[in-house]
Amino acid sequence: MKKTLLLCTMVLALLSCGEENQQTKTDTKANANTSVEKKVENPAKKRGETLNLAITGKFEGKFNPAISTTAYDSTVTAYIFETLLSYGNDFKFKPGSLLESYEYKPEKMQYIFHLKKGIKFQDGVELTSEDVKFTYSLYARPEYSGRGAFVSASINGFEDVADGKVRYIKGIETPDKYTAIFNMTEANARSLNNFVARILPKHYYEYAKSEDYKTKFLTKNETPLGSGAYKLTEYKPGEYVVLDRFKDYHEGSSEAKKIVIRYIPTDSISPALAKGELDVADIGGRKSKEKEIASSNNLVNFQETPAAGYGYIGFNLRKEKFQDRTLRQALAYGLNRDLYADKVLEGYAKVVNQPLVPQHWASSKNVNDYAYNPEKAKKMLEDDGWKLDNDGFRYKNGEKLDFTLKTSASSGQTSTGKTWIALIKQNWKQIGVDVDIQLVDFNAMVKDLDSEEPKFDTIMLGWSTIADPDQSSTFKTGGANNFVGYSNKKVDELCVEGLAESTIDGRTVIYDKMMKEINNDLPYIFTTSTTGVVGINKRVSGLDYMNEMDVYEATKIDALKLEN
Repeated sequence: MKKTLLLCTMVLALLSCGEENQQTKTDTKANANTSVEKKVENPAKKRGETLNLAITGKFEGKFNPAISTTAYDSTVTAYIFETLLSYGNDFKFKPGSLLESYEYKPEKMQYIFHLKKGIKFQDGVELTSEDVKFTYSLYARPEYSGRGAFVSASINGFEDVADGKVRYIKGIETPDKYTAIFNMTEANARSLNNFVARILPKHYYEYAKSEDYKTKFLTKNETPLGSGAYKLTEYKPGEYVVLDRFKDYHEGSSEAKKIVIRYIPTDSISPALAKGELDVADIGGRKSKEKEIASSNNLVNFQETPAAGYGYIGFNLRKEKFQDRTLRQALAYGLNRDLYADKVLEGYAKVVNQPLVPQHWASSKNVNDYAYNPEKAKKMLEDDGWKLDNDGFRYKNGEKLDFTLKTSASSGQTSTGKTWIALIKQNWKQIGVDVDIQLVDFNAMVKDLDSEEPKFDTIMLGWSTIADPDQSSTFKTGGANNFVGYSNKKVDELCVEGLAESTIDGRTVIYDKMMKEINNDLPYIFTTSTTGVVGINKRVSGLDYMNEMDVYEATKIDALKLEN
């Protein structure tokens, strides 16, 4: 899991239509296929201190953690900017790379953060508590156009900034250069998650007036400046990003002096690994086939990565047709998600029925599994007034049961993506539903989701999971990421209760109720949560994904080693 990869909101990712994983039988087969070692010189060694990575979707070019919305841009910002807090595979918080320590005073509802001394931004200016105050005040400003306003919403003085009365949150105290004190307006259990926001340098990103936001702040999206281990030195839209090691990085050096992150379609990842063109990359498509391709020259090792998100099919609940819960449930019963997880994704996935990864402490064991049952789906539709006609499709009051399902072209064109799409269309046709599945540009989808009146019927995407189980952003009425238009009074109340409770035991009870409510309502059909597989060139060592040592962590603390 990328422990600090995400802003403290969930980031859109292509999880539902092309990721998968593998089990012992498949691993055995892959090992058997590579048991006879080939004497192939490893071309990756010629790259020396340059580390080649890949993403499978194109950058949007928002290399600013305050406004980036995609996992691809966030991959870049993770190397450039740092956070106050971090979390690992156990979803428990700990000091991030900027902190010496932190404390919470419950009687005052006050968080106190003690910054490390001598941390420099990539232009040589020292990072101080004023940069922390600026970052969190930015999220409150009325002109702010990103999705992270909730990051600061529980800090005393948020409203005055949001109303344009002042520019800085009064509840953030900076008694000295290395201490930032946050005075909260309420006991909010999610507050710790909000401190995963990446800190921006005030001297570089600050602007004088709200009308300068676009010209002085947003114009720096492609020229980011942070305190992280790498700085962006080159960006070619649609193709690649080049990151060079920041020589004065406070955690030391790394053998990887340069990182190149290149856009490569999912189906081209394994051949690129086999040729030594990539050092580390997530394996997409069918894992058994892709691992075999990647292993063809015996240049690659493999590691599994923890499940870090879930896929879903979301309904546009503003449209009358999808306001019918019976229809949504019938569509879930009519979709063979187990076949997708077990056969298409070769067992490197688990079917999910709630908006949490299976290993999360708040994941409920008391939700309906919506096991594949086409006969039940047909009966539900029939009883709901959707009658089968001679053309094999259902109609109600003269309206045909048809709609579009949009998903990303880069995801839908993978081998698993194509199979999944075909399975969805076939499954739903069998129960009398005509779905038109459209492959569209990912960034175009995001633009529609961000609009005031999204046009989509249904959409297939995924969420990367954050540490806290709070669902306010996604499923609370008016939530920043609630682009499906879901509104449920009980869920709204449980969101408030879940944040007011501080103990794990108390919150577990609350989120169990919430998961059951969302599971019953189905604003999404939840699909799968996948365990990843990463291919690693044999010249690279020091990575251990299951023990929280991914490329980001390994390069930061000089654990990653490169054989040249």
